[in-house]
Amino acid sequence: MHKYPIAIVSGVGLLLLISFSDKYQEKRKNSKFLDLVARYGNLCPYLLAMIVGLIVGELDMPGLEIGTFIKIPEFSRMFSEVSIFGVGIPPLSMFIKALPLALVCYVIAFGDFVTTETLVTEARQSRDDEYIDFNSSRSNLVSGLRNLILSIIAPFPPLSGPLWVGMTVSVSIRYKEGKKAMKSLLGGMASFRIATFLSVLIIPVVSFFRPIFGVGSSITLMFQAFVCARIGMDYCKTDRDKMIAGVMAAVLATQGTAWASAWALAVGFGLNIFLSNWAPRKKSQENVIEEKTEK
Repeated sequence: MHKYPIAIVSGVGLLLLISFSDKYQEKRKNSKFLDLVARYGNLCPYLLAMIVGLIVGELDMPGLEIGTFIKIPEFSRMFSEVSIFGVGIPPLSMFIKALPLALVCYVIAFGDFVTTETLVTEARQSRDDEYIDFNSSRSNLVSGLRNLILSIIAPFPPLSGPLWVGMTVSVSIRYKEGKKAMKSLLGGMASFRIATFLSVLIIPVVSFFRPIFGVGSSITLMFQAFVCARIGMDYCKTDRDKMIAGVMAAVLATQGTAWASAWALAVGFGLNIFLSNWAPRKKSQENVIEEKTEK
């Protein structure tokens, strides 16, 4: 953010505008250009960020490599330099040191599943022409199996998450526009993923967008923060819950350390106990009374 402030703000602003602005949705009905910008989802905000970044001097001019069209992954080098078959199994001490990071990853993954369930539920409620089956337990198993395979062959934590929020939101928003815009939610997500999979293999595409890699990541993360904040507020039932969530967000933003998530969780957990009328003994007594009454 400090390195590309203007480019990131312009990209995030356009992405939020085409995703959540009611006025924009009204205007796009009478404008083919605005409708085209919204239909392409994340692409136009990235292009705008690149153009703005080039104009203000925050980004370098993109290059275009023509020599090699498709990059074939170097599987032999990957097995010898990255996989456990080449470097060996890490010692037990490394697994112990990684426990705090594993806890943080679990919390982030849990939030991703909650976000996914909310977005899929909203999409399901908007249309009745398709049955959408979302099962968080199944998604956990699939994600865990994929990460287990990757940990053996090519461990890469940035791609181990269960959800890409930016893609999911863009696809779900277009799905809500009706069957003419997108026939199937699963088909829309699949086509999005296939397109990105092919794009990272095509060298001219990668070389052209290389200067915006850092900006693109920042736009995605800030958009994800916006969406998660909106969904998180839906789960806050009282003003006290909203206050605790705000304090946790402040702690998470100000603690510039690897333990920021742990501090935020600890503060939120402590405030929740301190401010709530938590009486476990009274609750257990009420449960016993209810059981006796049912009998």
